[in-house]
Parts: sequence; C-alpha cells; structure tokens
Amino acid sequence: MNFDQQSNKDLEFDVVCELLSTFCKSQKAKANAMRLSFFDGPDQLEKEFELLTEIQTIHNDDR
Repeated sequence: MNFDQQSNKDLEFDVVCELLSTFCKSQKAKANAMRLSFFDGPDQLEKEFELLTEIQTIHNDDR
C-alpha cells in the first residue's frame, strides 16, 4: 500500500514529524526527524522492523 500526498495530509504526517523533532536533542536528529517519509510498502517496513529488532538485541546484550 502506497501513501500519497492526500494520505500524508490526512494523517498530518508533517505535524507528527514536528512533534517528534521536539524530543530530539541535537540539530542533526531534529533535521532527520523532519525528513522522515512513508515506507514504500510492507516489505520495507518489515526490513526496518528486523533491523530495529537486531539493534535492540545488540543493545540489550551489552548490558
């Protein structure tokens, strides 16, 4: 499922990005938050989820 500009507007994605950026500590992180975009599809979402799971596992193993 692809999100188009209307979906972006309806979901107020720019507002979500702006809110997220207020929690960032560095200017670089704030800029990254403002550049976020929708995933192209479920496959890309699944890959990112797997990557985050791996990062979490590595982080938890370091403790």
